[in-house]
Amino acid sequence: MSIHGKLGLGLIVFALLLFFVLIPNYVIESSVLTYQGIQGALSARLFPSILSVSIGLMGVLLVLLDLRAKAVGELNSIRKPILEKEAILRVGILFGLMLVYYFLTLWVGYVLATAIMLPAVMWHYGCRDRKALAMTAVIFPIIIHVVFIRFMHVLLPQGALL
Repeated sequence: MSIHGKLGLGLIVFALLLFFVLIPNYVIESSVLTYQGIQGALSARLFPSILSVSIGLMGVLLVLLDLRAKAVGELNSIRKPILEKEAILRVGILFGLMLVYYFLTLWVGYVLATAIMLPAVMWHYGCRDRKALAMTAVIFPIIIHVVFIRFMHVLLPQGALL
């Protein structure tokens, strides 16, 4: 099995661990789901569960593609260097940006932290159009606020400073 298949198996194991152990034990579920007096707000476990299923499906896809490539004899065509220095640096910078995003969310809340960090991540991945960065910083948090808070009645982190 190539590195892609092993990575796929790792993703499947991680998804199963998320779905059956971490989410049920560490995502707090309210006994009464209400938002501003409205019954039926979405469960806090919904989106982590969707994410874990998606990760698992991506793992299955990697394993199936690896098996198909091995059967067809295309293994060398999909094998590319995974641990290039530039790729490791990009992932490291992204991890640092995620840490900044986490602490910003604690301090200023989810919507404002997203307005600050989304353009930073876009810049990191090569978007240099200042107009697109500014529009994303304004429009995307508004969409998040309207969809999650107004329509789905999901409380987002407010932050300690606000």
